[in-house]
Amino acid sequence: MQIVAYAIRAQQRKEDYNAVWCVFDKDDFTDFDDAIAYAGRHKIGAAFSNQAFEVWFINHFRLLESSLHRNKYKEELGKLLVFPYDKNRDTVKKVCDALLTEEKVKTAIVHSRLGYERHVAATVPSRPSAFESCTTVYMLTRSLLNWVE
Repeated sequence: MQIVAYAIRAQQRKEDYNAVWCVFDKDDFTDFDDAIAYAGRHKIGAAFSNQAFEVWFINHFRLLESSLHRNKYKEELGKLLVFPYDKNRDTVKKVCDALLTEEKVKTAIVHSRLGYERHVAATVPSRPSAFESCTTVYMLTRSLLNWVE
């Protein structure tokens, strides 16, 4: 909720934004669903990942068709990237080089959209906190790509 509240304040201070987005993970936060709904009510995009941002990275290679706990992301990414993945400065450039190709980004968008749609269809009522191994970072990415074009 703090990220969304900050974005709302930023949006109110400056009127020349084309769009305002929040990017956040589920992790163990209990206000995840509320934050997404709050963002929506204020016309702020929510590029969320449940459980963590690494879901977006994995979707550059394959569709996550079942839940994968975040303590397995590092191992899975190490296999997919063919080098050890870690959340540190030393691997950021290698990860970017491996993922930031037009083909990989298009693949991630498709996989993430399919995963999100599967969760929405299967979860009634729709609660993003129940969308294990899901991300909407693809929505932000599509928005940025459309804006660039």
